Amino acid sequence: MEESVTTTTIFLLFSLLHFHKVHTAELATISDSQFLTDEDTLVSPAGIFELGFFRPAPGRSENRYLGIWYKKISIKTVVWVANRDFPITGAPSHHVLKIADPGILVLMNNITVVWTSPNTTITSPNATAKLHDTGNLVVVDVHKNNIWQSFDHPTDTLLPAMKFGKDLLNNKEWYLSSWRSNQDPNRGEFTWRFDTRSYPQNQLKQGEMVRFREALSGDSTVSNLLIAYDVVINSTEVTFTYNVVNSSIILRSTLSSYGKLENLMWVEDGKRWQLLSALPRDICDTYNICSSYGSCRPVTSQRCVCLDETRFVPRNPKSWETADWSGGCVRRTPLNCEDGSDGFMKYSNVKLPDTQSCWFNRSMMLKECETKCLMNCSCMAYSNTDAIDGGGCLLWFNDLVDITEVSASMGGREIFLFHRFPKRRKDQTLESSYSCLFRELFSSASSPHGYGIEGKKGIKPKQQGKGMLEEGLEIAVKRLSKTSSQGVDEFKNEVICISKLQHRNLVKLLGCCIHGDEKMLIYEYMPNKSLDSFIFDKRARLLLDWPKRFNIIKGIARGLWLHVPRVRTRWPFLNKVRCIQLWRLVVGDRRSMELIDASLAESCDSFEVLRSIKVGLLCVQQNAGDRPNMPSVVMMLGGEGALPQPKQPAFFMERELHVTDFSSSSYPGGSLNDLTITQLNAR
Repeated sequence: MEESVTTTTIFLLFSLLHFHKVHTAELATISDSQFLTDEDTLVSPAGIFELGFFRPAPGRSENRYLGIWYKKISIKTVVWVANRDFPITGAPSHHVLKIADPGILVLMNNITVVWTSPNTTITSPNATAKLHDTGNLVVVDVHKNNIWQSFDHPTDTLLPAMKFGKDLLNNKEWYLSSWRSNQDPNRGEFTWRFDTRSYPQNQLKQGEMVRFREALSGDSTVSNLLIAYDVVINSTEVTFTYNVVNSSIILRSTLSSYGKLENLMWVEDGKRWQLLSALPRDICDTYNICSSYGSCRPVTSQRCVCLDETRFVPRNPKSWETADWSGGCVRRTPLNCEDGSDGFMKYSNVKLPDTQSCWFNRSMMLKECETKCLMNCSCMAYSNTDAIDGGGCLLWFNDLVDITEVSASMGGREIFLFHRFPKRRKDQTLESSYSCLFRELFSSASSPHGYGIEGKKGIKPKQQGKGMLEEGLEIAVKRLSKTSSQGVDEFKNEVICISKLQHRNLVKLLGCCIHGDEKMLIYEYMPNKSLDSFIFDKRARLLLDWPKRFNIIKGIARGLWLHVPRVRTRWPFLNKVRCIQLWRLVVGDRRSMELIDASLAESCDSFEVLRSIKVGLLCVQQNAGDRPNMPSVVMMLGGEGALPQPKQPAFFMERELHVTDFSSSSYPGGSLNDLTITQLNAR
């Protein structure tokens, strides 16, 4: 290489003695006789991209670089830089890019070689360089075969048709590295690349520190309205590529100098780049923020929880309460692989844990995967490798780290964890039991009857209404809607909370059952029906005047205070329309008495009415920190001091980006209004 560059340098020095620039030009090719100089540009056939010299910080630095940018876009956007680590300094003078034997691109400044394309083993006299409409700068031989291309040496930008990943046969890697700043193309501290030490996963690193990572989902070719992307995982390569479905749409993925992988689309009407998505998205994308067996919840004030609070507890409870989650979680009951009491629990809608020490086989089916995990006492969990067809096997052998709750629409996956279960009767298997969680969620302290799984006579997932336990206790069974977005973990956590409440005005929750999509609640049976049968009955409602109803409200609040004083309340029965109506009445024109049932007009206290409504609105604030805890609610209902003014109600929506500001005239193929954007990284 050194000998080749030296020869090239001598040849170019001799050539420059006889070179005189007479005019600027837009070139189609570069060769040993066709030079690219100071004011020239190399333009792709359709005029989409051009290559030339540029200054990223005009007026602040004289450093110049050779780069590729979009020719037709009004905002100069550089997508590749040749000499990013070796800027041309000083006043512009005699910058030359040309082809030298044996087919090497050489950039010179006066008498100094600034940059050369990597040497090639192919000797190719009369080679030429061309810029394709994809943005790829290619050196070809006389037979039009590629002997070097810029796509093999990305900087901070991944363009459509570029490969990202690793060529395992030839030890070649395609990865992104950020600029040092938005005005300095020198290599920054962030990189985005594949970790292929075990099962492949994306990694965003700052120096040697992992900031974000995400496992791949296997071989797949997926299309939507905007892009088609392809993931390949085999013995020769691990790669990701994407292409735009509509050629009139301009997309790019860029690793910013501040450490985010940004997916952007050019909006011609607005003359700007529109951000479609970015990684990391939020604090839950911070690598291993909740440590082992901890799970991050993006939409709650308590970011980290144990993956399953019935089976895991914080290693350091006091630190956990102060948002120090570094200790992670540990099992309540250690595994005992020997006695056959271990089995698996499924957890849905999660980002798969770190896979750097996993074992995988992409030809296995999921049932085979379960069997293989059962045979190894070191196996902690299993999942499939391909999220689309459900095939493949992925096994974890260490503590599970870097878990986040992710909705299915955002790429949430299923994982099966090893757990220890109470011994079952011989005629019961894990699959055939209805998982009635008297045995797991309720002890004799929370349920005076201390039911075990054997005590669930007559309870089946398809039933609801009145039931009878074999001890003679009447129960009421209520089935939750299958369309509910509530997950199993949320359901269990809510049940545990409700089971701790003891008050004469609250029906006792005795247990719950979970089987597949079925979720049921088991209450004590109320022969006189529930409170709503009085409130909404035209005759019975007359029996409940305002003082009785207000005593009930305060009684429930006191019951909550006694048993779960730290809970911040949220009233689920107030829907979006009702919340906004209440807020406008209370905060706007103060016509609060219009909300009162006519049957209460004579007995109600207007001060207590207004106070109750305000407390209700405070309890449904979007930010959990704005909601009062139960001791505060009791004091608010019983006191006379001024209350905080409730903010206008807001409601959380799914974390999907809907592009709504693009004109259909910009895209002849059709309108992009209401378009859901899929991230450009592999799922």
